Amino acid sequence: METKKFWTYENKLLILLFFVWGFVFVDRLALNFLFPFMTEELGLSNTHIGIIVSAFSLTWAIAGWFGGFFSDKTGKKKNILMISVLLFSFCSLLTGLANGFVMLILFRMLMGITEGPVFPVAQSLLSVASSPHRRGFNMGFFQSSSTALLASFLGPIVIVALANEFGWRPTFFLTIVPGLILLFFIWKVVQEPKELTFEAEKPAEKVPLSLVLKNKNVLVSVFVAIFAVTWYLNINTFTPLFLVDKGISASNMSYIMAAFGLGGVLWGFGIPAISDKIGRKPTMIIFSFITAIAPLAFIFLGSNQMVLLMIAAFIGNVGVGTMVLSMSNMPSESVPAKYVATAVGFIMAIGELVGGVAFTTIAGIAADMYGLAAPMWIAIGSTVLCGLLAILYYETAPIKVGKSTGPSAPIGTELT
Repeated sequence: METKKFWTYENKLLILLFFVWGFVFVDRLALNFLFPFMTEELGLSNTHIGIIVSAFSLTWAIAGWFGGFFSDKTGKKKNILMISVLLFSFCSLLTGLANGFVMLILFRMLMGITEGPVFPVAQSLLSVASSPHRRGFNMGFFQSSSTALLASFLGPIVIVALANEFGWRPTFFLTIVPGLILLFFIWKVVQEPKELTFEAEKPAEKVPLSLVLKNKNVLVSVFVAIFAVTWYLNINTFTPLFLVDKGISASNMSYIMAAFGLGGVLWGFGIPAISDKIGRKPTMIIFSFITAIAPLAFIFLGSNQMVLLMIAAFIGNVGVGTMVLSMSNMPSESVPAKYVATAVGFIMAIGELVGGVAFTTIAGIAADMYGLAAPMWIAIGSTVLCGLLAILYYETAPIKVGKSTGPSAPIGTELT
């Protein structure tokens, strides 16, 4: 009986990209966990916070779209990934040098430019390397379990502890070290996919890029991404401030956010794995509505109900799993492989521009006008809209459509 090797290229790439993407979000969410330490020193209001997060999303979105398109056009995915990791590591360090609102927003915009290409490029690399029967698990493990474990679970505990001990500025300075380590392993491990550039297409296989972006599932994912990003950024940006404002200590706040992150570790690969069995569409619909549990609990439970708050946070992070379906699995199973990074980058860009820029800015203004509960209600409404929009998807899970979908799948009836 032949024994399958564990240390295949697929698994090595999956583990490496798990840490790369997780560290991207450690850098991105670190600011949110440190806002309670920074607001007084830098004179930041809730509106300022919303604008800072939105400005980051703006440059992240633009860079994600162009980075994904450029990597598809040139095929230089490994080089683009290495450059991005190197630059965003230095940009994270710069955040610790900010002396006010203007400098902080400039540093975060620069960081968004350098981090934007990482997701579409990494997702494209993994999509090609993944076995069809593991695609849902791989995408979930890479996209959501990584951010949940490293950024949402370990992140608040470690970052808040470092800030309590050394201050928020040295905490940012330390973030460059993991980035340099990951850069070395990308150089050693990642292989450039073959024949996945636009130029590599045979004339008979050419598909206009405009047709890819009109694909029904891509279009539905664009609108779902808008509200998914709105939910994600509202929860991760304003929940730490909201919980502290309710009278919960910074340390207890970090435990609630860690429970939220721990849930994401499970749901990040669990939801896509469930969708491998029962289908992408029903999984997306059901768990989008369940996501509303966390912000509802944050609003209605008291500051002394720590256990219930942590349980609700754990359950309510199922949204990270549905984001994998809408932003990775379904688009990558609906377009040819050479267009995956472009499609995913486009979805991410629109989601970040509208959900991350416009709606997060509005949430910050609403928090100043109506209180910090306002972003929680915005998050609740966003999850409900994700569930309703998911009804419009057509199914792509291989077990349901009865054929191999994914990187080699042609564009067929998806535009109906």
